[in-house]
Amino acid sequence: MTKYYRGRTQEQWDWLIDKLGIDFMWDVRNEPEIVYYDEEDDDLEEDYGLYIGPTETKEIIEVSELMEDEKMENEDYVTIKDEDLEEVHWETNYGRTSFIYHDKNGEKYAHEQFLPASLSIPKSPLYPKVRMTTAEKAEFDKLDKEMSLYNALTEIQDTCGALYERIYDHTNASTPEFELEFARAWADPSLIEVLPEPRWNVKVYKLEHEEMFYFKQYGGTLGWGAEPDDDDPDCQFTAAEFKQYGLDGDLFEKVEVQE
Repeated sequence: MTKYYRGRTQEQWDWLIDKLGIDFMWDVRNEPEIVYYDEEDDDLEEDYGLYIGPTETKEIIEVSELMEDEKMENEDYVTIKDEDLEEVHWETNYGRTSFIYHDKNGEKYAHEQFLPASLSIPKSPLYPKVRMTTAEKAEFDKLDKEMSLYNALTEIQDTCGALYERIYDHTNASTPEFELEFARAWADPSLIEVLPEPRWNVKVYKLEHEEMFYFKQYGGTLGWGAEPDDDDPDCQFTAAEFKQYGLDGDLFEKVEVQE
């Protein structure tokens, strides 16, 4: 059975290749975003079972969702038990009350049939993800993890343009919200979630009578065609590619691709 996957970061593709059991090093900067994998095809080049290219199917599996599902399955839990359970509250039709004891008409009593020995809560609501762009994560990874948090924040001011802009916003005062998020990420890098890089469709400039969009061709040139395929990365441009293809001027109308 052929399955179609879409990844948006190197981390996602590395995870997928490992899950598929394929001995294959793949740099996504040079490949489309969609691949399809056929476990039963024995005639493939180098026996990888991995095809690369656009597809017309709508049954595309998002690698990010697979990774999130796995995290939920393997996620650590915080366990609450004994008298600490009395400090856990829920909303009822007569107000906010303890999970164990109900305070109704001035009387407290326990619902013995619902009394748990312990309560396990996923860590994700307690320890929210720290979202970073690809550039911010790359700078974070280059920092010496043996440094103190104070030294890391000092280092950012000198060597990390993306993180510096995020935290200090081109002023001498830091942005407290992200400074705290950075501190949490520094203490536990597993909290970092890399955001997919924004992409845009670019309209052909001053084309009369019809709307056309640019697409990337082999050899670094541009072509143009009708309504772009949302699943075709050749029809989408990152901010860095605007300059690469000479599309960074205000003359070119850009439409952000919605996920």
